[in-house]
Amino acid sequence: MGKGLSSNQRPPGGSSAVSRAVREFFTSLLKDREEGSVEPVIIGFSGGVDSTVLLHSLYEMGVDLGLQPVAAHLNHMLRGADSEADAAFCRAFCEKRGIPFRSMSIDVADLASRTGLNLEDAGRRARYSLYSEIADEFGARYAALAHHADDQAETVLMRIIRGAGTRGMGAMPRIRRSGNISIVRPMISVRKQDVARYAAENGLEYREDTSNLDTGYLRNKIRHELLPLLESGYSPGIVDVLCRTAELAREESAALDELGREAFADAMKAGERGRSITLDLDSMRDLKPAVMARTLRMAYSYVKGTASDLYASNMADLAGIASPGGRSKRLDLPGSVKAMRSGRELTLSMTDAQGEQASLRQVPLTVPGMADTPLMKIRAASCEIPAELAGKRRLTHAELAHIASIAFGRGYAEGAGAGTQFAVFDLEAAGELAVRAWEPGDTIVPFGMRGKRKLQDLFTDAKVPKAKRKLWPVLTLSDGAIGWVPGIRQAVAAKVGTETSSALVVAMERK
Repeated sequence: MGKGLSSNQRPPGGSSAVSRAVREFFTSLLKDREEGSVEPVIIGFSGGVDSTVLLHSLYEMGVDLGLQPVAAHLNHMLRGADSEADAAFCRAFCEKRGIPFRSMSIDVADLASRTGLNLEDAGRRARYSLYSEIADEFGARYAALAHHADDQAETVLMRIIRGAGTRGMGAMPRIRRSGNISIVRPMISVRKQDVARYAAENGLEYREDTSNLDTGYLRNKIRHELLPLLESGYSPGIVDVLCRTAELAREESAALDELGREAFADAMKAGERGRSITLDLDSMRDLKPAVMARTLRMAYSYVKGTASDLYASNMADLAGIASPGGRSKRLDLPGSVKAMRSGRELTLSMTDAQGEQASLRQVPLTVPGMADTPLMKIRAASCEIPAELAGKRRLTHAELAHIASIAFGRGYAEGAGAGTQFAVFDLEAAGELAVRAWEPGDTIVPFGMRGKRKLQDLFTDAKVPKAKRKLWPVLTLSDGAIGWVPGIRQAVAAKVGTETSSALVVAMERK
């Protein structure tokens, strides 16, 4: 690491790619700033090279731009002493320069477990909550994040691998509203090597997160393996190409969103925000699939408040019930939302806890994906078997938990029971997955036991109340066999073995 510079040693950085991009961005963003006023801008500050460079650049040119950086650090409590050291570094960096500093510690692994989010999403939610609190304290309108062009390219590739549409392909926008603030990314056009060059030229110290080297995480695998391969063997300008692709996808998505808003306004017959909405299907009859999807997504968001928990499989099912030839009359969606078709009307509404008896119908479970059932959420993810575990005949609980942590995020399976709270299978052997209700006569061959057991007996042993049993979900594999009874037992089917190269991990979150 280089050494931090004192105030009288600051080298001019205005000619660097970083300084130019940051200056141009904020000059445009703050053009409506009142003459002589100072604009507080929150900086997401992890202590890594990217956020250290962004914070330093704004510290250097803040007076000229009429802004005051405010550093915000979240201790995710995922790396023990290293997390504490990160927080101490960030505080010292800011105190040395007189930069306002605010920090918060949140057990992100626990948050992920309680909310059913993966670690990345749980961490983002916690950080944005911190930014919102600081915005209220300082009267800030903007929170700046240090994502650069290489981050954008990685995100596009990750979305492609996961099968995203134009909305997902748009990746990270320069400016996005989030609650009471706007999230901005002033370095999104800057290459990673320019960020590293700025740090070296300015003698900046920063923290290294060794977990960024772990290729068990998809983003890290893309960063360290796929993107360099594409850049060296296929297209030297692949980062610029992917960033342009994201820009085009956002433009096309925005145009489709506008068409969707118009169709939504035309189709809406009645509604009570947060409760229910009724759509006229005749007005939606000639909509193109992409516009139909956005119209239905807006209807769901009108009822639920957000559409973040809708997966592609849910959207396909919803489009099926709304289509002219749709046969289904009712559909249960994530977040306790139900869709019911009656004639040429489609109604989406929140499930009334005092209303009709909840039910559980068979639903497909994609990988990655989530199935929302009355009693619990079932999530699925996959990962490669770590090299040190490949070829083993039988894995210990700790080794299974390690695989689960790779699939869902570091620390996910700490304290959870293998075979009960989560289960690990051979991905190829498991095949297509579905979640359905338990049925009388269902049996499994439990892992570690000989012979079949009736699920009814397992429920009795586990003291599951009879009233809950008809709603208790089971996971079925491609051949229809039951692979897992969440919270109770895993079957021997599709178990991880010596030939397993990729693992399927499924996990439960009780409601």
